[in-house]
Amino acid sequence: MAYGTAKQIDKSVAITLDGRTYNGRFVYVQGGAFSLASRFGGGQTYTGTAVGVSAVGNGNVPAESADGHNLRCVFSFSGWSQSGTGVCLTDAGEAYDLQITR
Repeated sequence: MAYGTAKQIDKSVAITLDGRTYNGRFVYVQGGAFSLASRFGGGQTYTGTAVGVSAVGNGNVPAESADGHNLRCVFSFSGWSQSGTGVCLTDAGEAYDLQITR
């Protein structure tokens, strides 16, 4: 489970996952998708992996940790409860549920 906080004024987000904190800024989206991909190889042979995730939700945040790891999250947020839920995808292709508050 990933836990995050979002600030309305500057759109900053801090998300903690497995003891690592990722920071970024969220934007509102109306639909679409995103992909994360990696490529490995040497010489003329390459192998790779890719993961596609729907980006439908109230918020979309790309975030980065201090040690260079990346995280992409989409979430729905309720202004009434000041909280929301969503899903995050790590640069290793692992998906996590997200709980986010203000």
